Amino acid sequence: MALSKDMQVTVGGISRVAIPTQYQSFTDRTELTADLTHTITVPNAYIKVETVSGDKATATATVTWYISENGDEIKTDTYDFIPSMDGANFIQQAYEHLKTLSEFSGATDI
Repeated sequence: MALSKDMQVTVGGISRVAIPTQYQSFTDRTELTADLTHTITVPNAYIKVETVSGDKATATATVTWYISENGDEIKTDTYDFIPSMDGANFIQQAYEHLKTLSEFSGATDI
């Protein structure tokens, strides 16, 4: 079992370049700053519950997003939920919980 969803990934960051001293006045220590971030979409990212640990009071699912089923890892996060002792196994319950979160809105079972 797994989920699939388009994922927005932000890459890059802020870059700062100091202006060499010979091009600065003594009172104006200038620095150039550029925002080099860019957001890309990973279509149909593969989302897998790797592990679930916990007890009847609370469970924690470790979830990894991949570019594709056999692709590179994008990120890993943990999500807490309250399991049901009368329900499906904890892995299945983790997937059901994820689909209730806004981050996973529109995710489909695969």
